[in-house]
Amino acid sequence: MNYIRSLLCIFVHLSIQLIHGSSSLIHELPNQTLIDGIKQAIHASQIYKENGDSLFIKSNAHYAYLAGEYDDSQLNEIINELAPYQKISLICQEKYHTFFLEHGYSLQPRIEFEFTGAGKKIRRECPAGFTVVPIKTLELFKKCLWFEFISKLYGSSENFLNTGFGFALVDDQGNPIAEAYAALLSNQACEIGVITHLEHRSKGFSTLVVHHMICECLKRGLQPHWSCNAENVASRSVAHKSGFTIKRYYAFLNRN
Repeated sequence: MNYIRSLLCIFVHLSIQLIHGSSSLIHELPNQTLIDGIKQAIHASQIYKENGDSLFIKSNAHYAYLAGEYDDSQLNEIINELAPYQKISLICQEKYHTFFLEHGYSLQPRIEFEFTGAGKKIRRECPAGFTVVPIKTLELFKKCLWFEFISKLYGSSENFLNTGFGFALVDDQGNPIAEAYAALLSNQACEIGVITHLEHRSKGFSTLVVHHMICECLKRGLQPHWSCNAENVASRSVAHKSGFTIKRYYAFLNRN
């Protein structure tokens, strides 16, 4: 009886692995917030294929995800499906990297951070002549550097204003100097994206608007996330100052 019981336990365990194996692969991918956001209809997608043992997503922006088991012919089909898009940043299992590199993609090292709150002292007060305001109106949003990029991620500017959130540091004329967004958003998490006008960089403005974003995330019960290209020293510095620590290294497979 003990032998039979042991065999049954092994069978059940293997069955669960078969059923949830692909799910595990999907959840192991970096930048998980966008996958969840697309599934939850927060972000827009142009390709969405999930059949239980594989996942292939192309977001409305240039991000794409691939998880599961694929042979070379299936990978060729995926390359053909992505061919019409001008720019692609693909996240997939490392075992597929060589295939995509052999088909014209290039490797972009990336870093994913997690929020621990263990940051340095954050500048919270605005310098004279500037104000931090939420991005709630189309008038302000249209003035922002990332208007088109964020609108693409959400499917439209209207969807972002209704669903997403962000903050801008504006001057006394109401012009945005630095912007921080819920660039990737799900019901559980928010990956923060930030950009500052070139002439106003290295003044602590990015850290200032990111602080407002972190406070808003925590207020909404969202886990703040962060990622950037490995060579982006400025972004890594803002992440560190804002309480993020390195979670893992990964890579985009880029095609421009």
